Amino acid sequence: MYRYLHWLSAKMDKIFTLLQKFRLDKYYKKFIDLGIEEELDFFDSVNDVTLKSMDFSQAERNRYGNMIAYLRRIGNAPVPEMQGMTVMKSLNSFHISYRFPKCPGIKEITGIDPSQNTVEDLMLRICHENKVDRNMSVCLYTADGMPLTDDPFFNTWSLNDRHIASGSELYAIFTPRENLTALPLTQRQANIRNEGPSVIRCHIMLQGDFEIKVNLESDTLRDVTLRLSLESCIPAPVLHIRGEEYNHVDKLNELGITEDSVLQFSLSSFDNEKPNPSLLFQKDVRPSVKQTEKGLSVFLSTLYAIIAVVEGLYFLFRELLPGRNETSGPKVIEDGDVFEYANICWAYLIAQGENESPDLETYATISLKAYPTGQRLCEPVRVPGTPEVFDRSYILEKITGKHWN
Repeated sequence: MYRYLHWLSAKMDKIFTLLQKFRLDKYYKKFIDLGIEEELDFFDSVNDVTLKSMDFSQAERNRYGNMIAYLRRIGNAPVPEMQGMTVMKSLNSFHISYRFPKCPGIKEITGIDPSQNTVEDLMLRICHENKVDRNMSVCLYTADGMPLTDDPFFNTWSLNDRHIASGSELYAIFTPRENLTALPLTQRQANIRNEGPSVIRCHIMLQGDFEIKVNLESDTLRDVTLRLSLESCIPAPVLHIRGEEYNHVDKLNELGITEDSVLQFSLSSFDNEKPNPSLLFQKDVRPSVKQTEKGLSVFLSTLYAIIAVVEGLYFLFRELLPGRNETSGPKVIEDGDVFEYANICWAYLIAQGENESPDLETYATISLKAYPTGQRLCEPVRVPGTPEVFDRSYILEKITGKHWN
């Protein structure tokens, strides 16, 4: 009996949280008296007559409609009978598991359509199931630590388009909504037409080719981008031309663009312009005991001088991150972007390190003195057939015939 009451209480709390999210919580008792016990009940137990009898205002009716649309979006709505059992079976077979810090166990999501539901829908569903405050959202990562939700434009793609397959295991981190990047604002251009005497080809990553009509003598790259946005239905701020450092206000023919040109465009919600160094490299190192500017400069310079460590970490991170020929969603991680994922790589290495058993580690004392000089090793090398470790300078002296005593 206790378990049933606990289960029922959890159900009621979920209904109250949902109504509170859309500022309809004052009707909680009326909905409970109506027999609403779970979210699906709103679809078959409430209609316009019900809302009228509860004295809903027009504004409250609108919020109720938004709540129903929200439930449909996150997959918590009944499948229409006209779609048949095949669709229902398909929705039930698709499942995703996820966990988050201090999560008591792995959680599973079912009932979503991977061809229709987007990554953003999945984010909403996870927040909804965990009763997250409206000011909070969630960041999702693959089991390998690759971020899935860092670019809001790609969050509008379906799970299929993002290569999130049934059975995928994800990791969730809840964060204030203000920490997430918002989609860049798009202004509607009513006077944009794909018209002009010449045709150039534009290729958008993962989308294919588009023919854009232009006037090479009067149009600019901005005109091309706006027309490409019209043809591809992709917001113009997300389209970024790749390769050459083009000036967007110069005429196309002045940039050497002809009808034989193929313009390459990438997709990103982030501006490709280089940030101001004074903003990017802010002085944010603050030791507990304040140091002089010169002292901090010397300290940071010595860290930078350890090139071998930097190079080593680069190659390690490059191995951990997917290569150019691997499939890991729509984002390509270029060699020059590896350190942008340093936090992910460190998190993965630390997590893997926690799983290592000390029983498998073997320690041995190693001398740092070179044989036979007894001097401290600078560049240790081994000579095949000998167990000792020599310093490189000593071997070079022997090779050149010096000091053969």
